[in-house]
Amino acid sequence: PTSYIPKTVTIHKKTHQAHCVIGGRSFDLYDGRRQTAILLNNLLGGPFMSSLLNLSLREKHGLAYNVESSYSPYSDTGIWNIYFGTDCSDVDKCVSLIYKELNKLCRKEISDARMTKLKRQIISQLLFSSENKENVALNLGKSILYYNQFDSLEATIKEVEEITAKQILEVANL
Repeated sequence: PTSYIPKTVTIHKKTHQAHCVIGGRSFDLYDGRRQTAILLNNLLGGPFMSSLLNLSLREKHGLAYNVESSYSPYSDTGIWNIYFGTDCSDVDKCVSLIYKELNKLCRKEISDARMTKLKRQIISQLLFSSENKENVALNLGKSILYYNQFDSLEATIKEVEEITAKQILEVANL
C-alpha cells in the first residue's frame, strides 16, 4: 500500500445528523496480533451494548444514536475505524470522548476481571457463529484460501484465551 497520510474530510449536507468515521490502517490477515486486535475492537466498540464507546457516548452522555468500531484485515493491510452518528452540534464532544477512551486503553492494562469478561464474550460469539452451518462453510473456505489450513474452533478459543492484558495494551499503542 502507498504511504498513509492522515487527513480530515468534511462533507456538509442539509441533515440533522452527522455521520462520522475515525480510523486508519491496522494489521493484515497474516499478522500475529490480529486476534488481539479483534479482542480490542470488541472491547472498544464491538457489537454489544457494554462496549466502552457505547457506554460513554450513548449511555453516560446521551450523545450518539449509534457508535461502533470495526476491524477488517486484508491480505496486505487492515482497516480499523470507529463510526458514530450524532447531532451536528455534538460532533466535537463525541470526538473528544472517543479520544478519551482511546487514551485510557493506551495508558493502562485492562483488569483481569475485564479480560475474563471480554474473552468470554468473544468466545460466546465464536460458539454462536459455529451454530450457523453457512457461517462455518464460509469461514472454512476463507481460511483455506488465506492460510491454506483451517484451525478448529477449539484452537481458535485457545488462541483467544492466551491473549494477555499486556498484549491488548501493546496493540492499543500501535
